[in-house]
Amino acid sequence: GATFVAVAGGGILSMAMDPNDPNVVYADGFKTTDGGATWVEQGGGLGFSMAMDPTDSNIVYAADIEIQKTTDGGKTWRRFNEGLGDAQIFSLAINPFNPKVLFAGSVGDGAFKSVNGGRTWTPIDIDSSVWGLLVDPDDGDIVYAGSNGNGVYKSTDGGDTFARVGSPEVGVVFSIVKSGQRLYA
Repeated sequence: GATFVAVAGGGILSMAMDPNDPNVVYADGFKTTDGGATWVEQGGGLGFSMAMDPTDSNIVYAADIEIQKTTDGGKTWRRFNEGLGDAQIFSLAINPFNPKVLFAGSVGDGAFKSVNGGRTWTPIDIDSSVWGLLVDPDDGDIVYAGSNGNGVYKSTDGGDTFARVGSPEVGVVFSIVKSGQRLYA
């Protein structure tokens, strides 16, 4: 059976696990380095979505209306919102092949892309609320965005352009995962 570990602080909206060390996990303002035996409260990192740099576990992003970033393993957090305007950010995705490229989804203001590790953001061509984001784990040029009532959008050019590929009848797409060749939304 599965083993579950309670996280200090109660309800958790998002988590990020170090792909190189499963003992390191960030969860809504808390961090463990011993597989969940103990949790340390951080001064930031609260969020609806989190993304960890796959090449440097000290770099973590958290989306909670705004975007926060730590480069020192959660000791300090800074806001990285240049180019987002008044957008309320609720989802994040990082390109595992180029961790300087990130995507952020918002409520009402579509999605945004950063090519410089979150320092600046530019809008991308989705005019819907974007709740779920996924950079294909097998191909960094393929990006999916789950929308509010407009189905799923897909990019095959690294997130520069998107086309709708899902039926709007699916309602709100909060999460997208890929297993093998199957996509689940």
